[in-house]
Amino acid sequence: MFSLSGPLIGRYIALVAAILIVPYLVMQPIFGHAGDTSLGLFFGIVAGLLVLQLMFLGIKKSYFVGRFGSHQQWVAMHNYTGAALLLIALMHAGFKVNMNFHGLSMMLMFVLVASGLVGVVAYRFFPSLIIKLRPWFDHDEIIQHLKSQDSTLLARSSKSSIKINHVVWNLVQDTDYRSIKDPFNSSFMKGLMMFKDEHKQMLRLETEINDSDSTLAAANSSDTDEMRRLLKMRDATCRRLLAASLLQYLMGGWRKLHRAISSIFVVLLVVHVVVSFQY
Repeated sequence: MFSLSGPLIGRYIALVAAILIVPYLVMQPIFGHAGDTSLGLFFGIVAGLLVLQLMFLGIKKSYFVGRFGSHQQWVAMHNYTGAALLLIALMHAGFKVNMNFHGLSMMLMFVLVASGLVGVVAYRFFPSLIIKLRPWFDHDEIIQHLKSQDSTLLARSSKSSIKINHVVWNLVQDTDYRSIKDPFNSSFMKGLMMFKDEHKQMLRLETEINDSDSTLAAANSSDTDEMRRLLKMRDATCRRLLAASLLQYLMGGWRKLHRAISSIFVVLLVVHVVVSFQY
């Protein structure tokens, strides 16, 4: 089982789900399909086992790293099992969602599965986008790249007017490189405001360079053009880091939200089972 690929695991789970549809179509309870029939109880037990399997992914990540198959295989099983749970739970309820506590559990399961689908899409595309936006894998490489750009910009500004050199000096001195590499480490809004301040300073510098064109000597025009080029490169680098960090922040936020929804769903599921057997 643990040597299977993700798509093959999906095919097996789909096959099992298809087989379980057969008794639902063939057997017709007297009062229709519902959770309190023998068939409904069977589907409810299967759904409960699927929920336990879904929970095991988090347990494995915490306590069984490197055991019982690879992480990728368990993630694939988690994804396909989540889709199968939706079908089994609907068959358990006879494809009816009542406006009561039990219906609330079902609706929360819809939200949970939808959340899982969002996560599948995010983890399918976001990592490759992050690599394209931020090709520097090591955090120290990011800081070194930014410092190198700023050193070159500062060297060019020294050949320009004192005012431009002063603006560049303030821009470089005020740059918090470690925050740029991980802007949303403390809070989302703080990260956005930090990049907004960086961008405002660069716009101010660009304005100073444009205003100085008429007063700069011809000998310095090449330095001015080079400064514009370096400024655009610096701005582009900061924007790419912002976009990459935003994607990482969204992925981390999704994990927290998915865990929270999962925890609430498990609690409601336990209450659903207790209430069903009590009454």
